[in-house]
Amino acid sequence: MRFSFILLCLCTLPLVTSCLPPGQKLLKLEISQGGEVILATLFDADDSSTASEIWDASGERPFATEVAATSLGQSEASPLKAELTGSVEIKITHTTNLQTSATLTGLTLVRSALASNDWRLPAAEITRAKKAAGL
Repeated sequence: MRFSFILLCLCTLPLVTSCLPPGQKLLKLEISQGGEVILATLFDADDSSTASEIWDASGERPFATEVAATSLGQSEASPLKAELTGSVEIKITHTTNLQTSATLTGLTLVRSALASNDWRLPAAEITRAKKAAGL
């Protein structure tokens, strides 16, 4: 009996300690320019989310930032915004599966505070990305 309880605890521990509630999937937003990743963040969305809903979720504050180029946030006039020029590729993946993507000319990113690295897409850019993705 005791062995069964220990086995049950060991099998369920990973489920209990995961960072996402059931029914959620962890997504990665990756923004590249000229083949270089400028920003990579992690955020969540419902398992049943459509591509449009995934784009909407990309505008929420991310769980974590894996990559943020040092050039982001260097604008003295507007340090909570980053303005990228030229062709920018945006990919959103779940594990290794591409969920949606778009290529835009120019891109604005926003963050919540000067000391924060929580860069994300503002609503206007999400609208542009959805259109470029055919949604």
